[in-house]
Amino acid sequence: MEMKRTISLILALTMLVGLCSCADQPSQDNQGNPDSQTAAAFTPEGFEDWFISSKTWMTVDNGHWSDDPADQMTDEELLKVMQAATLPESAGGGTSVYLVAVKDVEAQRSIIGEKYCPVEDSSTPGTVTILVLADSILSNEEGRLNEKAPDTTVNNKNYNFAFLDAGTVVGTMLATAATMGYYGHVWGSNVGENAPFDLGGGKWQSMSQFVESDAMGHNGYWDTYGTPDDELNSDYATPIRGNYVLTCAVVLGKPLADEVDSVSFATNHARPARYTIWDGTYNEEPLPNTAYAEDSKKDAVAGENEYIGTGTGVGGALKVKVTLDNDKISAVEVISHQETDGIGTKAIEALPAAIVSANSTEVDNVASATITSEAIKEAVEDAIRQSK
Repeated sequence: MEMKRTISLILALTMLVGLCSCADQPSQDNQGNPDSQTAAAFTPEGFEDWFISSKTWMTVDNGHWSDDPADQMTDEELLKVMQAATLPESAGGGTSVYLVAVKDVEAQRSIIGEKYCPVEDSSTPGTVTILVLADSILSNEEGRLNEKAPDTTVNNKNYNFAFLDAGTVVGTMLATAATMGYYGHVWGSNVGENAPFDLGGGKWQSMSQFVESDAMGHNGYWDTYGTPDDELNSDYATPIRGNYVLTCAVVLGKPLADEVDSVSFATNHARPARYTIWDGTYNEEPLPNTAYAEDSKKDAVAGENEYIGTGTGVGGALKVKVTLDNDKISAVEVISHQETDGIGTKAIEALPAAIVSANSTEVDNVASATITSEAIKEAVEDAIRQSK
């Protein structure tokens, strides 16, 4: 039984990374070069049912990671996961994502920080944190240009391509890790001391201290199909440092052993059916939030002793207007947001008054609306800084 399960997982991994899609398609070696052998078509029956029912796709809640160093991924496993994760990316034909695996536990914690949980809960000696860096996010003015070929596609700053590739990489990474018995937690907010906002005018994170000085990315096609990695066209090569920025960090590891069977380690999120098959009928009704969306784009105007601050919520930018009476917070108003009605709006309704009452952002978050609560606090602090 165990042998059959192992074979099934290996075949599932093969399916995930798309190495073989038909019986007469040539296979490739680990650098994408055509192999001399012809690969047979693999159909790992039952993989989709196993993946749905096994719970390996669930997010490990902070504080529930195994702290046994023996549970940490080996270098061999890490390389396989990262190789599999980066095979599918292909938006625009480029390879705009670069991964860095960080094994040292203190370094992992210094990346994620303690804004959302104690550092000892975010990672342990049994986890590995993988930094997902992507190109094409910085503008040409913010990032370094490729001096050898300034007009080639290496400088095609397509913002959407970068995040499309990063999302594909993370999804494939989590699925691949699941077939190997590891779980994940994706961090989109990395605010530790080793994750400074040091690119693009302080908007993006380079993570340069974790990237070797000679590390190169390659945002373009190979010279010819099958060219090895060490013979790539240098006109398309770009230094990772200064051009690639952090999109997210993925913690991989195993949960505490006594919690696996009951899935008590998993973050308690609702899993409604967020999908459908279109029935062929066009919806001609206007979007109900069109007027609101247009209104939210208008510039906010601050009066005397009023300051506008911005934070980042679940839906994006959240703005507040803070009124100060000398050093006292006399009013806080959320003036624009894109938070979920009935969830994020709970924090919008309750937190401003709490901040005014305490004359501080050191107040409790609203239950089930943690991210929105933190966004309001961030925006208020931003507004107060502008008053100095």
